[in-house]
Amino acid sequence: MAMRLLDKDLVPELIVSSPALRALTTARNFAQVWNKPLSQIREESAIYEANISTLLSILNKLDDKFERVALFGHNPGFTEFANYLSNSNLHNIPTCGVVLIEFPFEEWKLASLHTGSMEHFDYPKSSDED
Repeated sequence: MAMRLLDKDLVPELIVSSPALRALTTARNFAQVWNKPLSQIREESAIYEANISTLLSILNKLDDKFERVALFGHNPGFTEFANYLSNSNLHNIPTCGVVLIEFPFEEWKLASLHTGSMEHFDYPKSSDED
């Protein structure tokens, strides 16, 4: 999945991950493919078992110098959060699934209910790689 994003020039400037082993291992694997130093992965303990409100708080507090950010975490929270932000109707983001949501503004604090649009959705077993 990391290579698919690299091939589409969708590499983020910041990686934020749950400290849970599976999420953090995935974030590290992606970082290596993207040639990002592992030391630049920001661990955010609140992502673990986070609800929409918690994830929104994390997103809203991001530094605006980062145009593209990758969040690594867990379901069902991440699927619910993607639907909340983009008014999408995803049933489930599969393991290692990727959702790209774009916003019509440059300030993370403005992200809220249905302010984004889902521009990309992919997962390992997907036959449609856009």
